[in-house]
Amino acid sequence: MYTNGLFYFLKLKNKKILDKIFKNKEERNYQKLDVYIFHKLVLKKFKVKEILYTHYLKELKKIAGSSKIGFILRSPSLETVFSFASRGYLLPQKSTYFYPKLPSGLVIRRIS
Repeated sequence: MYTNGLFYFLKLKNKKILDKIFKNKEERNYQKLDVYIFHKLVLKKFKVKEILYTHYLKELKKIAGSSKIGFILRSPSLETVFSFASRGYLLPQKSTYFYPKLPSGLVIRRIS
């Protein structure tokens, strides 16, 4: 977490709270995703009017300024992304970032 020019490390003290939040089996798969836990435990505590996303620390500092707050989250591993995709699960919005981006309109299948 970044606020007022300082960084703070947030860590979940009691992991048993996740069992209360993720009640069904399908939701428990999402316990591995920091972004999902962040949305369930942290973000809903704030009355958020606007959310800005960035992948760069320097930009985060600029956006957060002195009166706002910024969060840095771990991205899911490729193994986690493949695991979710193979089971048909959707990843939360903005939880993945791949670079370089594929060109728009890329043709993967040969057209006869």
